[in-house]
Amino acid sequence: MRNLIAVAVSALVTFSAAHAEAPDITLKGSIVVLFSDPPLTREQKMDAKRFRTKDYFAAMAVNTVQTDIEYTGAAWGYHNIEVAKDVALKSCRFKAQNPSDCVLLLAVVPKNFDLASRSFTVSEYSQKAFVHASKLSRKKPNKFIAFAIDNNHMFAYSRFSKTRDKAEQHALELCKEGAKKQRVKMPEDWNQAVLGPKHLECRVIHVFGPTGSS
Repeated sequence: MRNLIAVAVSALVTFSAAHAEAPDITLKGSIVVLFSDPPLTREQKMDAKRFRTKDYFAAMAVNTVQTDIEYTGAAWGYHNIEVAKDVALKSCRFKAQNPSDCVLLLAVVPKNFDLASRSFTVSEYSQKAFVHASKLSRKKPNKFIAFAIDNNHMFAYSRFSKTRDKAEQHALELCKEGAKKQRVKMPEDWNQAVLGPKHLECRVIHVFGPTGSS
């Protein structure tokens, strides 16, 4: 789900039927934004350098006292910068002896991205999948494809349903199933402290299909 894919989205997508939320699919490339400049060990510097290649939206928080990289908090491939920052900091604080020793170090965002922007975004990988789903919908314009995301980094889309309702239901089921599989990869106390219960909540953000159909 978080594989690094070097494919840039270069065109806008037209939609025949949609929910109110359509993500910004014009974002491409990536840059690193520094939030602080604490003294770092050589190991922390190397870890931060490697992290710069992660998919947006990504963020890293470091522990300024417990400097082993196992105490670093990192999040990548998230749907927006605020969630990535929140998860990175909470992850660092969860592992820290003193949570106040954690500071946000850097973030990876799309090129020319305004950190104050209120535009609706999804993760880099989700953005590419969204464009792919729109292309699939053109092959069978009389069918519906629904695209769903959770509150962190999960996404899913249904395939060629006869009705909008069935498309939405299938996309939500796939999204929730994927979120549950991701959750079991981490200790449950970490999940509760860092992700919280809303991690498993999914919503449909867009439906491709015939205009005026249900």
